[in-house]
Amino acid sequence: MTCAVTTVSGKVLKGVGKNLITRKRLSLGIWLPTMKFDKNVFQSFEYNISKAKALSRTHGYLKDIINGEEGNVAQILQQVLDSILELSGIKPIVADVQKKMQDAMVVRMEELGQEYLEERKDQLEQYLSEEVIPSLEKILGDLNLLIERVLLEQTIVTAVSAYETFWKDLLISLIGKNRSVEEKFFEILNKEVKYESIRDYDDVHEAMGEIVATTLRRTDMSELEKVYARIFGRDLHLLSTMDSDKLRKFFEIRHIIVHNAGHIDLKFKKRVGTGQKIGDLIELNKGFVDKCIVIMERSVDDCAKRIGYSRTRPKHLRSKDK
Repeated sequence: MTCAVTTVSGKVLKGVGKNLITRKRLSLGIWLPTMKFDKNVFQSFEYNISKAKALSRTHGYLKDIINGEEGNVAQILQQVLDSILELSGIKPIVADVQKKMQDAMVVRMEELGQEYLEERKDQLEQYLSEEVIPSLEKILGDLNLLIERVLLEQTIVTAVSAYETFWKDLLISLIGKNRSVEEKFFEILNKEVKYESIRDYDDVHEAMGEIVATTLRRTDMSELEKVYARIFGRDLHLLSTMDSDKLRKFFEIRHIIVHNAGHIDLKFKKRVGTGQKIGDLIELNKGFVDKCIVIMERSVDDCAKRIGYSRTRPKHLRSKDK
C-alpha cells in the first residue's frame, strides 16, 4: 500500500511507503521527522527561564543602586519623574511649592531660636544613632547579601531547573505522542516497565515517556545529544564544544549550591578545575551566569526550529537581555 506525502514546499510525492514519516526541510538544510509534541513544553521553558533572567536583572538593579552607579535605577526613575512633570506642564508649579516650603521652614527655624534647635539636634542625633542607623545597617547588610550571593545563586538554580525540565518534558511529549519514538526506547522500556510504575497514569504512552526520562541524566549534555540523536536519527549538534563546557560548569555550580550550600568540594574541584580551595564559597560571576542563560535559550530555539516549532515569546515576557 502506498500514500502521497505533501512537502513543505507544496510538492506531492506519490508512491511513498505508508510507514514513511513526513519530513520538513529547514533553513539549516537538515531534514528531520515531523512529530507531534506538546507546545506547552516550549512555553513553560520561556516562562521559567524568564524568572531566572528577572533574578539576574534584579541583581544588577540592586548593585547599581547600592554602588551609586551612573544611570542606576534610582536615577532613571528620577529622570522619568522629571520628564512626566515637564511634559505635563506642572514642573514650574512643583518647583514653586518646594521654594515656598523651604522659605517657610527658614522662617519657622528663626522663630524657634538657636537654643531650641540645638536641643532638638541632640535629640535627633541620639534617635538616629540608637534607632535609625542600626536599622539602616541591617537593611544594607541584607541587600549586600542579596547582591553578593542570594540573587545569583537563585538565578543559577532557576535557570538549570528550567533547562532540565524542558528536555525532560520534551522527551516525555515526543515519546507519549509518537509511537515510532516510543519504539526506539524498547530496550529501556522492556527492562523498566512494571505495572506499579504505570497503573496511576491516565495515558500509558505518557507513562512510557516518564519512565525513559527517569533514566536520563538531564545535566549531561552529551547524554542528551545521544538521546535526541536516537529520536531524530542524526546528531543535532545543539551546542558547540565550548558552549557545552560552559553549561557543564554551570550545572556543577548549581549542584554545589543546592547540595553543599555553595562550598567547593573535592568532586567539584576535580570536575571543574577551579583554583579555589576546598571549602571555599564558589565565586559567582554575573557575566558568566547571563552567558549560560543565553546558551540555554539558543539551544532551545535551535531545537524548536529543527522540529518545526516557532518559539514566539509572549509580549509580557519579552525583555532585552541585560
